[in-house]
Amino acid sequence: MKSRWLLAGLVLAGSGGVGAAMTELGATPIAIERAMSRAPVARAQEPGELCSGGMDGLARIEIVPDAVVEQGGRERVEYHSEIIIERGDTVGVAWQADVVDDRGAQVIAQLDAGSFTGRAGNTALTRPLVANLADGFYAMRIRVAVTADEEATVLEAVQHVEIDRGRWIELTDEEWFVRSRATEAFTAAELTTRGL
Repeated sequence: MKSRWLLAGLVLAGSGGVGAAMTELGATPIAIERAMSRAPVARAQEPGELCSGGMDGLARIEIVPDAVVEQGGRERVEYHSEIIIERGDTVGVAWQADVVDDRGAQVIAQLDAGSFTGRAGNTALTRPLVANLADGFYAMRIRVAVTADEEATVLEAVQHVEIDRGRWIELTDEEWFVRSRATEAFTAAELTTRGL
């Protein structure tokens, strides 16, 4: 059952941590029902795991939707990301989240950044990932560096979205490449803007 609440994005981690995000007054957050942490995330597409470090990777990333917020006739989705440490006794994790458009231009440089030290079985949580975006196509990216003993890896998870007349639509990778401009060649003007 969906409920309306002012305190959105309440997250319970396997380590017992709790985080929350306040939405603005006048906004209407609607909680998204989902399984608890470490259980499969309930969504219509595969979790945003593009590079999980292989079958025996140090960690994996999940981008989890928490609430749909409507304000002034426009929607946005509040997410958080879970970085699950798969193996290692002393593991360092550092992350950075940003938003780029379908032409690769950075729209929000630092949606969140943080670090965490833990061991196998621990879960690091980002702060709520919230972006008010104009109509268009976007990729919310979470990049994570993980180190343990002599081993290190970099992971990335991406949630593609389309904003259409203020409505927030999550896209699969296939939908992103078919519907957005991500596969179009750059124009001369775009290359000049990029200094190429």
